[in-house]
Amino acid sequence: MSPVASVVGKVSLETLTALLGDAVIFLGNESGPMHLAASVGTPVVGLYGLTPPDI
Repeated sequence: MSPVASVVGKVSLETLTALLGDAVIFLGNESGPMHLAASVGTPVVGLYGLTPPDI
């Protein structure tokens, strides 16, 4: 099994929160799941500015 998992559209918010609580780190864009990860104490690396600069 890979140490990286995507559960996009596959789990409830309650399950996602539990999974994030067990995660070693959250790496992703500035989003609801990022804030959930932070709220349960999981270290977060948030990616900001994902819009192309020419827009």
